Amino acid sequence: MQTVARRTPIWVLVAIPIALLGGVLSIWHKELLEGWDRLQPADRAPFVSGAFTLASALAAAWVVFAQIKRNAEAQRSLQTESDTRKLRLEVYEKGSMVCRLASDALTEAKVRSLLIADAMSRHLRGEYRPIPERNPLDRDQFATLHKAACEGLDEAIFWIEKWLIVEPRLDVFRFALSSAHHDLIDAAPAIDKLYMKLLVTPVLKGKPEILSGKPDDRAYFDLMHDAWPQTRRYAEKADQADSYIADLLTALQNILLSKMFDGSVPPRRNIDPRAFPITVEGHVEAREKLADTPYGRHVARTEAAVREELRKRGITPAA
Repeated sequence: MQTVARRTPIWVLVAIPIALLGGVLSIWHKELLEGWDRLQPADRAPFVSGAFTLASALAAAWVVFAQIKRNAEAQRSLQTESDTRKLRLEVYEKGSMVCRLASDALTEAKVRSLLIADAMSRHLRGEYRPIPERNPLDRDQFATLHKAACEGLDEAIFWIEKWLIVEPRLDVFRFALSSAHHDLIDAAPAIDKLYMKLLVTPVLKGKPEILSGKPDDRAYFDLMHDAWPQTRRYAEKADQADSYIADLLTALQNILLSKMFDGSVPPRRNIDPRAFPITVEGHVEAREKLADTPYGRHVARTEAAVREELRKRGITPAA
C-alpha cells in the first residue's frame, strides 16, 4: 500500500472525490434543483455552509498534497545530487591515484636516467662510489624502474578506457599516453646498450685526453659520446609522458570537481611548442598533432594496411 500511495499522482487523489461529486450532481441535478427551489431561505443556510466547508476542505487537502509532493521531489533531488557528488569524488580519487602512481614511477625512471652518464664517466675515471640500493650503474635497477614507468602508463590508459562514459573526449589522453608509452619503450634499448658497452670499456689509469690516441681514452670518449644524448633522450620521453599525466589530472579536476568548487584549473603552459598541453576542449587540435608522432604514424600505417587487406578480400572498409 505504501508503494502504491507513493507512486499515485497527487492530482488523482484530489480529483477522484471531485469527479464523484460531479457525477452525483450530473445525475440528480434536476431533482436537487427542484428540491432547492422548494426550500425556504432559512433552510438553505446549512447547505450553503456545508458546501463552503466541503470546498474549503478540498482546497486544504489540495494544498497539503501539493506541499507533500514538492517536499518529496525536493528530497529526491537532494538525494540524487548527493549520490552524483559521491560518485564524482570516487571517480576522481581513483583517477588521481592512478595519475600519482604513474607520475612517481616516471619521475624515478627519469631521474635515474639523468644520473647514468655522469656515473659512467666518474666510474671509468675511478672517482665513483655508488650507493648499492640506488646505483645508476646497476642495469637491473634501471630495468625495474623503466618497467614500473611503463606499467604506470598502462594503468592510466586502462583507467581512461574504463571511464570514457564520464567524458568521451578523454580519449585524446588515451592516445597521448599510448604515444608516450611507445616513445619510452623506443628509448630504452639505447640505455641497455650503454650498460653492455660499459662492461667492455676499461677503467682509466689517468685523466682521459681526447687527442691522446690511447685505446682506453678512445673507448672512454666513444662511450660518453653515446651516453649523454641517449640518457637525455630517455629523460625527455619520460618527462613528456609525465606532462601528459599532469594534463589528465587537470582535466579530471575540471570535469569532476569544477561544479563543486565553482572554479577551474588552467591548462599547462610550456615555452617549448613541442610540449603542447592536452586538453578536453582542444582534443581535435591535440589529436592532429599526435598523429604526427612516431606512434601516430604507426597507427596510420597499421590502419592503412588493414584497409588494403580488406579491399583485397572484397570488403569495403568502414569510414
